[in-house]
Amino acid sequence: MKKSLLFGLTILFGAMSFAQGPANAVAGKCYVSCTTPDVWKTETVTVQTDAAYKVLKAFGPQYGTEKMTLETQEPSTRLEVVPAKYTTKNVTVVTKPVTKKLAIVPSKKKTVKETVVIQKATTRLELVPAEYKTEYIDVVIQPAYTKLKIVPAEYKTVKETMVTKKASTRLEVVPAVWKTKTVTYNKGLKVASLKVVPTTFSNGSQTIVTKSATTKWILGDKTPDCEDADPNACRVWCLTNVPEETVTINTRKVATPAHSVSVPCKGADASGNCVETATYVKRVLVKPATTKEITIPEVTTQVTKTVLVKPATTTTITVPAVTKKIKTTVLVKAPSTKTITIPAKTTQITKTI
Repeated sequence: MKKSLLFGLTILFGAMSFAQGPANAVAGKCYVSCTTPDVWKTETVTVQTDAAYKVLKAFGPQYGTEKMTLETQEPSTRLEVVPAKYTTKNVTVVTKPVTKKLAIVPSKKKTVKETVVIQKATTRLELVPAEYKTEYIDVVIQPAYTKLKIVPAEYKTVKETMVTKKASTRLEVVPAVWKTKTVTYNKGLKVASLKVVPTTFSNGSQTIVTKSATTKWILGDKTPDCEDADPNACRVWCLTNVPEETVTINTRKVATPAHSVSVPCKGADASGNCVETATYVKRVLVKPATTKEITIPEVTTQVTKTVLVKPATTTTITVPAVTKKIKTTVLVKAPSTKTITIPAKTTQITKTI
C-alpha cells in the first residue's frame, strides 16, 4: 500500500535572516549583518507503506458429470403359467336304460256258423231196420288257445358317482431366488489439487524527513556598549541550527511471496491421482424360476339312476277249449237186407273262432 503524505512545510519566519552571511559562519557565534527572510517550498513525497505483492488464486481441477449405466440386476427369464382352458358341456346321463315294453294285443274273435254232422250218413235195410243208440259227444265250440301275460320288468334305484370334471394338473410358478451383493465400480478419477499459500508480510517502518535541517539567524540582545536610542540598534544576530523534522511511517514488507502447493488426494498413487470408487447394490440370480405340477383331483357328483334288474317278459297262459255236449245217434248194428241210404243230418251251431 502506498500512502502519500503531503506536508505543508511553508513556514514564514517573522525574524529576518542574513541575505549574505559569512560563508564560514559557525554556529554558536554571533555576527552582525543584514538579514533576508528564508524561502521555503512545499514538496509532495510518496512513501510506500505496503510492499507490492502477488495474489495467487488456485483453480481446482474441473470435473464433468457423465451418466454411467450399471447393471443392478442380472438378466433372467420369467415363467408365466398359461392355465388350462375348460368348457362347460351338458352331458346327457342315462338314468333309465332303454327297455322293451310288452303290450298285450288282444285276440280277435269272430263268430261263424258251422254245420256239424250230428248223424252220419248210413244205410238201412229196408226190411231190417238198423239199430241205433244214443250217445253224447263233445263238440268244440271254441278251440283251446294261449294268451300272453306280461310280466313287467323289475328296476331298482341306485346312486352312481359320475365324473363331472376329469382329474387334471396345473402348473404353479416357483419364483426365482435372488440375493443382493455390493458391487464396487470406478466412479471417476481425481487429480491432486492446488493449495494457495498466501503472501506473508513483515512489519517495518520508514522515516520520512518532512523538513530538512537548516540554520536560522536569531536576533539577540543589544550590545552593552551601544549608545543608540533605537532599541533594535546594535543587536546581535546569532546563527542557530534548526534540526530536521521527520515522521515515521509503519510499513509492511513481503516476507514470502504467495505460492501454491500440490495437495494429493487421499489414497493417491505415484502420479498423485486418485481413482474414486463407489458401491451399489446388485441383485444376483441364485436360482431361476421354475414350475411345479400340482394335481387337481377330479370332480364327481352323485346321480340317482334307475337300473334294470330283470327285463319285462311274457308268460303263456293256456285257455282251454270250450266244448258242448251234443246228443248223437250211433249205429250199433247195420241192417242186413236192402240198404237204403239215409242222408246225414246236420245242424247249425254258433262257434267262436
